Order: sequence, then structure tokens, then C-alpha cells
Amino acid sequence: MSRSMGTQERLTMIDAAVSVAALETNEAQERMGELLVQSGKMTDLQLEKVIRHQQEHGGKLGEVALALGFVSTQDIAQVLGRQFEFSFVAPDQTSISPRLHMAFNLPSDEQETIKALRSQIQVSWLLKGQRSLLVTGVDGDDEPAMVAANLAIAFSQSGKRTLLVDANMRSSLLHEALGVPHGEGLADLLAGRCRLASVVHAVPPLQLLSFLGCGTQVLNPQELLARDTLPSCVREMERDYDVIIFTTPTRADFADAQILSTAVPGALLLVRQDVSRIDDIRVALARFATTQARVLGCVYLDA
Repeated sequence: MSRSMGTQERLTMIDAAVSVAALETNEAQERMGELLVQSGKMTDLQLEKVIRHQQEHGGKLGEVALALGFVSTQDIAQVLGRQFEFSFVAPDQTSISPRLHMAFNLPSDEQETIKALRSQIQVSWLLKGQRSLLVTGVDGDDEPAMVAANLAIAFSQSGKRTLLVDANMRSSLLHEALGVPHGEGLADLLAGRCRLASVVHAVPPLQLLSFLGCGTQVLNPQELLARDTLPSCVREMERDYDVIIFTTPTRADFADAQILSTAVPGALLLVRQDVSRIDDIRVALARFATTQARVLGCVYLDA
């Protein structure tokens, strides 16, 4: 037989809910204090002073630390980002290139464009079971590589384990843009000289983002890409990561992207206003057609 809930029971349930909420809030603040100390933003002594101030006057840990002059608003934002798995870096505390604008907490039209592109790829490609795609162009510049890197950062910020692969074994500067040392990489992996885990680099403090450089400069990049080791390497990457983004040389007379598309069947083609030639775009599309790679779209860049 059912009965209505009494006033005392309702109050007990409300008190319990309030207690749980307070506990979660306290745990979050304790975690913030730990992260601020771990990241070198505050010392243990400063954290003790903040906690003592809280006990005497109340207030949130971050607000108290800010009021006491122990941290900056950027410090607080970075720690909040880590708590919610949305990582970024301070412009004056990193060697990452300003061209990788997704790495910084500086909202802009460019960031919104990259996020929109990320959403389109998510819906049209990743949600259909795919994990890898390549980004290329036809004009011989490095803008597609920067777009690929910004996309990789954006995917990592959405909570996906992301690997950016530099497949430009001719003239890449991606390791410099990311502030990662140049060493062994994709060329060495394809040649069987190393294992994947030994040549993948983290990109601190960007959580969930990893980078595989182009590796040792070689004279035969197309021949390396055409080896039987490429498909197995891609499969290994797809076991370890949610999203893998490859960059390639962007000159129209190079067939590197076409060879790579035999193992990475999704491509994003970047074209430039008043620069890209229609004939070069047609050649690129025809090459992808021969490998049955799907061109997810053409990204139109201002000149």
C-alpha cells in the first residue's frame, strides 16, 4: 500500500542531496588546489594560506587565490581546462606557433571555423566508423599542414585521443610549429627501423594530443609510402587513437597524397582563392578517384 512522503522524509532527502553537492564541490576545489601546485602556479605554503583564508572568510579556492595575488586569471583558466579535459596553453609560456590558434584560449573567428569543420568531419566520417583522414592541398604552401594541426588540437579538446601524423617527408616544419624536437618518425617507422610507441611525442600541455613527425629526411618518400608496411602502421594507429590526421606535401606534381590514400581512404582538400588552379584541383580529385578514396570536401581559403 503506497503512502505519501512526510515532510521530515523530504527534508532528509534534501539534506542528503545538499551534502553530496557540497562534497562534490569540496572535492573539485581540492583538485584545483592540487593542480595549481602540481603545475607550479602556487607553492604548498600559498595553498595553505588560501585554505586558511577560505576557512575564515569563505569563498571559492580559485577566487581567493586570485584575490591574494598568488595566481592569474590565465592560471585559473588553465586548471579549469584540465579539470574539464579542455587543455590550452598561455601564449607567453609555450614554444607552439601562434599559427596554431586552437592551442590558445583566445576566441576568434578562425577558432569557430575550425570547430565547425571538426563537427562536419565528425558527422560525415568519424560517426560512420572511420578514424583516419588526410589533409592536403595543391599549391605547395604549408597552410594545409597548419589547418591539419589546428584540427588535431580541436579534436583533442573535444575529448578524443588524437594523433597528428606528418607524412610530408620532403619539407615539413610541423615539428617546429608544435615545439617538438625533430628526430625519428614516419619515414623510420615505414622502413622498419623503430616502433610506433618510440617515435610518438606528447605535445604538453595539450592533453590527448600526440604527434608523429616525418622522421629522417629521405630521398625516396613515395617509395616508402608505397611499402606494405603503411597499411599495418595505420591499423596500429587506429587501435591506439580515436582520430588520426595525416598531412602530405601539397605540390600538384607530387603523388604522395594519392599513395597515402590507399591506406587512409578519406581526404580533405584545401584550395586557395585566386591561387589554386582548376587543372591542379582536377588532377588531385582524379588521383583520389583511382584509389577510391572519399574526398570529404574542399576547404576554401582566402588568399
